[in-house]
Amino acid sequence: MPQSVLKCSPTGLRPVHHEKRPMMTTYTIDPWKFAQDWQDGWNSHDLDRIMAHYHKDVVFRSVKAQALVGRGELIGRHELRRYWAEALERQPDLKFQVQEVFQGY
Repeated sequence: MPQSVLKCSPTGLRPVHHEKRPMMTTYTIDPWKFAQDWQDGWNSHDLDRIMAHYHKDVVFRSVKAQALVGRGELIGRHELRRYWAEALERQPDLKFQVQEVFQGY
């Protein structure tokens, strides 16, 4: 099975179709750069930077979301952003540090 590859654009991730295998969707991105961008976005508490890592049609499920915003399944960036805003307001000192990055299948 080939490695998963991501391609990043200003509007998010977009698929790149592999010509040799037309049914296969691949992405290209440096996984370390992505991880560093993700960490920096979260540590800045800047919702625009955080949300840039999520597809516009994201489906996010969380028991904690249920407690904060009344729904355990959030659909789309708008709902997810509302959840992250509430979560960050309650945890103003939240910080992440990426310890390892896995890339592969």
